[in-house]
Amino acid sequence: MGLHDASELERIESGKMAMPFELILRAASVLGRKDPVTFIMQFTRAYNPEIWKALEALGIGKLVVQGAREREIAIKRMNMDAR
Repeated sequence: MGLHDASELERIESGKMAMPFELILRAASVLGRKDPVTFIMQFTRAYNPEIWKALEALGIGKLVVQGAREREIAIKRMNMDAR
């Protein structure tokens, strides 16, 4: 994932260092393949609170909730059409 050494990961996990957003995106591409947006939100909230505050100020959490609702509606419509 592009870490220079294992100590960086240890500092991130212990809260001594914020996880760079670029690294969060790389992790999402590997670990969050089925739901990368939720993965990115959870990792950003946990490992880079400063960026999370900025994203929250932009309303990113509401955007994701609305996206989930739209997805549910689309699935219901597809199921109705299939019947």
